[in-house]
Amino acid sequence: MTSTRAARAREKENEVIALRLEGFDFDTIARKVGYRDRSGAWKAYQNALVRQGNDDETFEDAIRLELARLDALQASIFDAAQRGDLAAHDRVLKIMKHRDRLKGYAVAPRSRRGDSDQDDNDNVVVGPHKLDELRAKVRSERAGQ
Repeated sequence: MTSTRAARAREKENEVIALRLEGFDFDTIARKVGYRDRSGAWKAYQNALVRQGNDDETFEDAIRLELARLDALQASIFDAAQRGDLAAHDRVLKIMKHRDRLKGYAVAPRSRRGDSDQDDNDNVVVGPHKLDELRAKVRSERAGQ
């Protein structure tokens, strides 16, 4: 029964990704997919991005789209941040943190209970194992050059 529930959750996450790529907002996505409100759709979207497969082009497209949106947001407030607007500084840093998370660069600190894949304070979902994978990838790319 749990595997059926998990399979349905993944189907819904895939629907959310597809609708987001079509440009729908999270309120509309929630109605179309069957979530109570936009937060359910947003959480499904985040979960789908986190579990992305490198061989799955749909997720790669979604991440590229989100990165482009983050770039546009950052560009819109970057001048204010450079002029010393502290609120703009904070926003730029949050955007950068979100971009790093999507790219897989953000790493959750180790929790008291051991390795954690999620930091409740910052919603960082990439654990230390991902950092090790990235380091290995960089080493192999450098060796190939």
